[in-house]
Amino acid sequence: MESSRLTLPSPNVLRPKKLRAIRFLSIGLSHENRSTKPCIRLQGNWLRNAGFLPHGHLKVTVLKNKLILEPMMPGDMHDPGLQK
Repeated sequence: MESSRLTLPSPNVLRPKKLRAIRFLSIGLSHENRSTKPCIRLQGNWLRNAGFLPHGHLKVTVLKNKLILEPMMPGDMHDPGLQK
């Protein structure tokens, strides 16, 4: 069985010349199991430039009126259910 390794981009990839610090997005609705729930969709190359890599994991801290999103490295995952 072939193991997959997470390959990090070079520091130059993570630090683009100009990264917009603020983005304005809409909160949409997700329709699941006959109920509607708020949802936020994030996509774009700016995620990679900010350090969020495809197939990576994400830590979400929920505060009143604020979400904090942080990319996680494999060694940072404390929840055994997240580790592969």
